[in-house]
Amino acid sequence: HGKIILDACQRAQIKHVLLMSSELADVAPKEAGHSRSKKELEVYLQGLELDCYSIRRPSSFFENFDDPSVYHPLCRGSLKNLYKGWVQVNYVATADVGKATVLTAQNPCEWNGKTLACITCRDTGEELTKVFSKVSGISCTYTAAPLQFILRQLLTDLYHMVVLRRATSAGSWWSEEIRAFRKVLPNAVDFEQLLRTQQTGWSDRMVPNFAIQH
Repeated sequence: HGKIILDACQRAQIKHVLLMSSELADVAPKEAGHSRSKKELEVYLQGLELDCYSIRRPSSFFENFDDPSVYHPLCRGSLKNLYKGWVQVNYVATADVGKATVLTAQNPCEWNGKTLACITCRDTGEELTKVFSKVSGISCTYTAAPLQFILRQLLTDLYHMVVLRRATSAGSWWSEEIRAFRKVLPNAVDFEQLLRTQQTGWSDRMVPNFAIQH
């Protein structure tokens, strides 16, 4: 479907085609089909005859910590994610991806042929749990869920994405990409800022049988 849309953009002579790709698309193995397909679209886009194009690569979203639609609501006392607590993961707020996209789209010539990694910060689950404890006012625990062997059996694509991020956890090149994104959007929010602006949802939820620690 992505190639069909890009072909339509070329036929319609769209002045600036902006592709929303994915972090690590260029190193994703074939087993991580979601990310791998994004790289294929990037290559296809680069081969088209377009006046101007640019690519955005969002990292993991902070909002994934609080997604009741997939039975994963954020509750006071507990923080859950797909990664072990020590794994460093890149994060960004979805709204900030949109804001940065608008700002860069206003300067198509400057961004023609370029890729922007959308990364606000790089944290471990343990570090973000401390932030959540601070904002919520109670001690929180971190859990990597679901268990890896369950993930591998039921959600193979997602499992390989988790493995890929774990393998690149120690990469040092991320610092430059974070600086580049913050140059575009200096007021990009971190996890604490996002939690404080969205307390309406999670602040009313408590992990069952969790005792508030004053």
